[in-house]
Amino acid sequence: FCAALLIVSCSVKEEEKICEVIDFTPFQKDEVSDDITQYIEDVELISFEVSDSCLVGHYTDLYVEEDRVIFCEHQMSMQPVKIFGRDGRFIKSVNIGQGPGEVSRVYSVAVDSKMKQILIYHPGQIMYLDFNGEFVKNDNVDFHFSSFAVCGEELVFKTSYHQKNEELGEKGGYKAFVTDREYNVKNVNQKIDSELLWRVSSPMERLSDYVSYVNVLEDTIYFYKNGEFGKLLELNYQDKIFADGFPDDIVKVSQMLRTVDGYYFTGIYSETETHQYLELANDYQKVRVCVYRDKESGVVRGRKVPLSEFREAFSLKNCSPLGSYKDYFYSTIEPGDVESQLEVLESFLSAEEKNILKGITEDSNPVVLMYKLKDF
Repeated sequence: FCAALLIVSCSVKEEEKICEVIDFTPFQKDEVSDDITQYIEDVELISFEVSDSCLVGHYTDLYVEEDRVIFCEHQMSMQPVKIFGRDGRFIKSVNIGQGPGEVSRVYSVAVDSKMKQILIYHPGQIMYLDFNGEFVKNDNVDFHFSSFAVCGEELVFKTSYHQKNEELGEKGGYKAFVTDREYNVKNVNQKIDSELLWRVSSPMERLSDYVSYVNVLEDTIYFYKNGEFGKLLELNYQDKIFADGFPDDIVKVSQMLRTVDGYYFTGIYSETETHQYLELANDYQKVRVCVYRDKESGVVRGRKVPLSEFREAFSLKNCSPLGSYKDYFYSTIEPGDVESQLEVLESFLSAEEKNILKGITEDSNPVVLMYKLKDF
């Protein structure tokens, strides 16, 4: 998700100043409705070999690196992490078990691009593998978190529900914290001020020299760089469900999301070196407001999409991006999506890539779709 920092008008040490603001209002009112496919500059496809040992199941996270693609499946999967090369060849799976390189379950995964390592958080430990899936080490950790990311020689962690980390003393009870590689806490951000900790659980985005993160239902994008936290973006939109704050009852919050005609930030956020993607939801109206923002110009493109059309109508007819690598967003094409994707992507694909899609069957692994946007 580094050039973006050039547009931040507040300093890291002075969070009270106003940061760059992204305005959803024209899209909420249907005053602007863009077809994002007209801003695609380049598309790449990555297809994967298929066998009984490397069939990708229900995956929750996806990481694309220079020479690796890593699928993270549901934590109850018997092979919760699968490693492929960018050429599509299967390399190795992480299995459920008790031996070196095996885990009892997977809570979260991070990637260290510089060291070419995969970090897997499983009960009480962070396991390190190399990019070939070979075991490096297991580190014990005495705190809890929902997601994490590598930022140079540091690790940035986010907490979630029930993860108050009293064992960290005065450094516990924060929504985000940073440690060195020995897991000594060096910095913290956002004191937890509510029992509704569930609303801080969402992935982190990582660029070459900083990490950005969001809190579901809140309206600020944060970043960590050079030892300091700061605010990257503020979201402006109308008809906020929680404009007056959050009730302390989680049942009441869930009820309001369903029954109040208003909008909230879904926590879905992704960032390349040049663009950002964000998403609002109105569950009462059953719509999403999906936008891409050019980080250099500040221009925003997007539209409001009925939930019934969401999967097929936006972001290359495959919903929101799953992540980013350098200046590319990435998503996936499932076997059932091939026909609609071909209609959208035909002008961007080579004959070989078209044949890849046409060759997908119900038994195929998903195809990773990487797309780069033009300047707005």
